[in-house]
Amino acid sequence: MFLGRVNIFRSALSRFRKKMIGEFREDVLSEIICKNIVKYINKNKSKNINFLDYGAGYSPILIRKIIKKLSNQYKNKIFKAYCYDFYDTNKIKQLNSNKKIIFKHIDELKRSKVKVFDYCLVVDVIHHMNIDNKKKIINLLKFLKKKSKLIVIKDHLQYGFFSNLILIFMDILGNYGDGTPIPVKYFNETIFNDFTQKAKLKNIKMIKSINLYKPYWLIVGNPKHQFISLLK
Repeated sequence: MFLGRVNIFRSALSRFRKKMIGEFREDVLSEIICKNIVKYINKNKSKNINFLDYGAGYSPILIRKIIKKLSNQYKNKIFKAYCYDFYDTNKIKQLNSNKKIIFKHIDELKRSKVKVFDYCLVVDVIHHMNIDNKKKIINLLKFLKKKSKLIVIKDHLQYGFFSNLILIFMDILGNYGDGTPIPVKYFNETIFNDFTQKAKLKNIKMIKSINLYKPYWLIVGNPKHQFISLLK
């Protein structure tokens, strides 16, 4: 009975989020990410460009928008994305409807036929791994560095007690409906830089204060909580 009520609440929360936020967040992120990787695509002489979307999630709208934008912009190149997460067999069958975007269980990444991806997206994933679990996160970053030429990380920055509460609230709104664990702690810039340095990654560009929510979200949608980092 209790689990049934929890599932009903999660389903209602997911519908509420979709109605209130729509795809505004994904529209903004896809625009920023595409804008910041075009110079690397222009230098890439290969016809085939491969993306790794690590922790793509159960509603991977963002990667679809990115592949569509780039495919429209570069008619002479073939863009393909490989999305990895903790999908079960049924979900993989459901999601694999587009030949340009392939979904697989995260354990299969080590056996991927693509040895090195051109770009790796890690969007709002790392804070769900528990920021205090430093070794696990650093090992992941080292692994992704070996698997890709350029890593694009999108995550959150907290600035104190109240910003932490706001981010937890937004995470509940955005992720509880999918059953994703809700974190209690987020990056600040010093902690993030410490992780990337220990993973021997070079921060090429950091984009801060990204407005991902419409004005009526007011303080809970504060742009200063959002950042994107391009790393090699």
